[in-house]
Amino acid sequence: MALVRKGEDRLREKLNDALKKAINDGTLKRIYKKYGLWNDDQTRLADVAQHWPPLAEAASSRWDNFPYYVWLLLVASWTTIKLACLSMPLAILIGLLIAIGRLYGPRWLGVPLEAYVELLRGTPLLLQLFVIYYVLPQLTGVTIPEFWAGVLGLAINYSAYEAENYRAGLLAIPRGQMEAALSLGMSTPTALRRIIVPQAMRIVIPPVTNDFIALFKDTSVCTMISVIELTGMYRKLFNDHPK
Repeated sequence: MALVRKGEDRLREKLNDALKKAINDGTLKRIYKKYGLWNDDQTRLADVAQHWPPLAEAASSRWDNFPYYVWLLLVASWTTIKLACLSMPLAILIGLLIAIGRLYGPRWLGVPLEAYVELLRGTPLLLQLFVIYYVLPQLTGVTIPEFWAGVLGLAINYSAYEAENYRAGLLAIPRGQMEAALSLGMSTPTALRRIIVPQAMRIVIPPVTNDFIALFKDTSVCTMISVIELTGMYRKLFNDHPK
């Protein structure tokens, strides 16, 4: 039960004996209760101590379980792919709407949209995931599953970057394009949908592709809110089998 430096077996045995004695005579329970650490799970400590150390499993090579490990990593890889492929289109949609709102919306709308972009670009993704997964349920009473919290967090974070990409793409289209569309009788939304946005999307393909690659790698941050994706599964397997 006690962890000591390698080679100090006698010290470990003495510490284990002391812990077993404290468990059996109730000393450990009194100490834990004093500091508010005791819970129902620890009632099993006495049973665990009686059968400690656990019987060693039959010696086998880690390669015996290699197919199972590959399967776990493939499942985790699919989770990573789903996170990236679900969050990126949502980020593009939100970013495009923000860019259009800043350039073609009412003047008063530009200030909150600019604040949205700067806030999300200036704060870490991990902090935003914590807010979505831990803080929002406390405020709203609505619990978001960890996978969808990861999708939402990635989408919101990258929507700020996509907004700047599309704003640059929209600004790259000559103003004469919009003026010509309006002179032909198109409304502003129709001109944006048929003339301006399609040209802007072609321009922003390279930076959006780079952002998708970055988002794909950032899915590893979702392991901090209990989403078992590829990085999280690899770390779990490594910790379970360090040698």
